[in-house]
Order: sequence, then C-alpha cells, then structure tokens
Amino acid sequence: MGADAAVAELASQERTSQAELRRQAAYFAALEGLGDVLAAVPNPVLILNEHRQIVYANQAMAEIVGVDDGALLIGLRPGEALACVHALAHRGGCGTSEFCMQCGAAQAIGAAQTGEAALRECRVMRDAEESPAALDLEVRTQPYTVAGEPFTIFTM
Repeated sequence: MGADAAVAELASQERTSQAELRRQAAYFAALEGLGDVLAAVPNPVLILNEHRQIVYANQAMAEIVGVDDGALLIGLRPGEALACVHALAHRGGCGTSEFCMQCGAAQAIGAAQTGEAALRECRVMRDAEESPAALDLEVRTQPYTVAGEPFTIFTM
C-alpha cells in the first residue's frame, strides 16, 4: 500500500464504541504479567486499536502526560493524550488534520496498520499549558494481531 493510501487510512474519523474500547482494554489489562513487564520499560508504550485509539498505556506514558494511571488514557489517540496542538485542529481529532499528514507518529501508525513496522521522528507541539511545550520523539510502531483483531504497538 502506498503512502497516499496510508494517509487516507489515517484520516479516518471513526472511533470505537465505548463498549468495544472497554472490551479491548480489558483484554490487555487481563494479560498476566503485561503490566509488570511494561512498567519496567522506561519508555512510553501504547497499544492502539484499528481506529488509533489507546487501549493500553504503560506507567511511563502516564507519567509523561501527568496522570496516575494509564487506564485514564483509554480511548484517546496519541496526539490527544500528549496535548498536541494539532490534535483538535480538525473535529476528527488526532491524525485527521492537514498537519497530521506530515507527522512522523501518524506516518508510523499508518505503516503499522498496513502491516509494516516503522521508525519515524516527530515533534509534538503541545498546548501552551503543557510542559514541556514541545516533545521531540522517535516513534516505533509494530503491527500486532490478537485473535484476528489488528492492533499497533507504539513506543516513544
């Protein structure tokens, strides 16, 4: 799939229902040892569903965004969790604005959703109330399938 197709996929505004998000999040929360293993990883780790929404966030991610528990991020997209100024530039949220087409994180997610692991750099310009005001990130994504359901492992 070409880059244009990946961008078109990223531009989807569709979101997963709350019931489905709860089901997906419960699956990862119930995986024995996952939380302990990913808590030991010093880098932020997210698991995203097919609509780019967070269904799991490790403690390092929770700390970056200033919440006590990664479960509070469920349903958000990465840019929304990170307070990216462009995440709300379009009513569809993170990944749907014209700015997102140039975002390395969005590109890496798009690659994973087409079955390819990816490594990209991106700068997240954050809402003026957030500190630091910008994050320079190296983002890695990896496609991950559970019982035929596609997910993306997203690390920063």
